[in-house]
This record gives sequence, structure tokens and C-alpha cells, in this order.
Amino acid sequence: MNIGDECIYQLRDGTPIERVRIVGVDERKKTPRYEVSFLDRAEPSKVENVPRNRLHGPWHNAQEFRRVQDGWAAISRYELTEAEDYAASHVFDVLVPTEIATLTWRPVSCAVSISDIEALDRMTGHPTQSIANAVTHFELDDELILSPAAAVTIAEHVCRKNPTPILDWLRDEEKSAREACKHGKPYPRRDDPNHRSSPEWEYQYYLEHTRPVHELLRQWAGHRAIAFYDRLAAAEAEVHRLDELVGRLLDSLKQNEIVHFAAAMEEEYEKNRITPFNVRPDIDRPLDLSEIPVRYVERRRGRWWN
Repeated sequence: MNIGDECIYQLRDGTPIERVRIVGVDERKKTPRYEVSFLDRAEPSKVENVPRNRLHGPWHNAQEFRRVQDGWAAISRYELTEAEDYAASHVFDVLVPTEIATLTWRPVSCAVSISDIEALDRMTGHPTQSIANAVTHFELDDELILSPAAAVTIAEHVCRKNPTPILDWLRDEEKSAREACKHGKPYPRRDDPNHRSSPEWEYQYYLEHTRPVHELLRQWAGHRAIAFYDRLAAAEAEVHRLDELVGRLLDSLKQNEIVHFAAAMEEEYEKNRITPFNVRPDIDRPLDLSEIPVRYVERRRGRWWN
């Protein structure tokens, strides 16, 4: 922007825009400031010194600037709860690539910016356009900007489509929360490096902030995914427990000099282990008669009088 240019001026977000002309540049500070005159005011000759971030481009783009500002104002009317905000943010961070969609934080918290609608359709298994039609939205620089309400809907569809990473994170978080509610957590301070929170404080924090997020994420993952995940986790834990138990039994056999039997059991245990690679049925093609091995069986002779 140069001296003599007519620019868009806005005192702060949400206030009306005004037409100004740059009459000078104040470079006495590290960040330059601009001296402008307000052309549509009663006293257009009055000059004010304003920072650069209040000027929003040339005045001939004022109509487009108003459209964008109206769009942001429309989608800002919907606010997420603390649990919805945190849960949607986590799902987007873990499951949604930034080149497909992101959450924006200014000027509206948790608004959705979509760059690739087709890729998001495949990721959610749900038409993104139908989500956009149900909420307030507008277009900005070839991207589709949606209300924060869409962040919850998209996060739920993505989570339902791919729940395992979210459920893994929930398991780890709940383990950490359980330990904190039993023993507290270290919170070093400048005046007390060994400061710890109390278990009572941690449990209250869990009830008010952590638990609502976990319940919301489980709801998005769906009952079927949770039941399958819990069964799988229980099966893996039981296999690990039995593996340790078999190892202790084999060691006990060896210590009691039952070496051969212990070796045979250990070999059978390892050889017949069921893994993801052999748990499925092995389907082979039918053998031709020429491929079937022939086995000769000696016929038992009858008694001499027969």
C-alpha cells in the first residue's frame, strides 16, 4: 500500500468498514504505521495514525470483504461446548489430513475449512454437501468454510468410519486418568518444583472436563466398534496372561529336571501358536485324482476254512 491509495479500514472485527486514503507512512517504529484520512466522514481532512492490521486491502474489494465478513459473522452464532470443541479437535488432528480439511480458530473458533470435498466424502462415507446444506457456510479462496456445528458432524462420521485410533487413545488416556485419580500428578511450580495435585482434585477435574470428552468420543465411535474393540483388548490381555503362565510352568518343569517333556511342550506351544497370519481358513483348490497320493493297505486274510 502506497501513499494516495484508497483502502478498507476496520477498527476491529465486527465493526463497520470505512473508506480511507493513505496520506503518509510513519516508520519511526519497528512496525510501520499509516496516516490515513477518512473520506466518508464529516471531517475527511482529519488524519489518524493507524496500525497496518486495520487496513484490509484496496477499497475496490470492499464488496467482497463485506461478503466474507458477513459469512464469518453468520457462522460465529453457533458455539461448541468445551467437550465438543476438544473432541472434534482431537479427531481432526488424528484422522483428517490438513490437505483435506482443517479447523480454524480465528476469527471463529472450530470453524471447518474444507479444501478437498471429494476426499472428505470418501473419508466420512457421507456426502459433505449435505452436511454443508444443513449448516451455515460460505466460500473463501476456493475453500468451503462451514459453521462449527459441521465440525461435530464431520468428526462423528470420520470417527465412526475409523474408530480404532480414537479408541486406542481413549484407553491410554483413561489409564493415565486412573493413576492421577489414585496418586495425583506432578505440577512443578517456580516456588515448589515438587508440587503435586491431590487425587481429589484430579478426580473432580476428570468428572468436569475429561469424562465428557471420552463419553462423546465413544458415542461417535459407535456401540459396535466399542464392543469389538473391548473384546479384542480382552482377548489380547488374556493371551498375554496365559503366555506368561505357560512360561512359568515350562521353567518349573525344567527346574524339576523334566527336561524332555518341557522341551516337547515348548515346541508344541510355539509351533501351533495362532497368529493373525494363520487364523483364517486356508482354502486350497481341489486335487485332481492324479495328485491324490495312493496308500496301499494289506488285506487281512481270512481263516483257512474260508
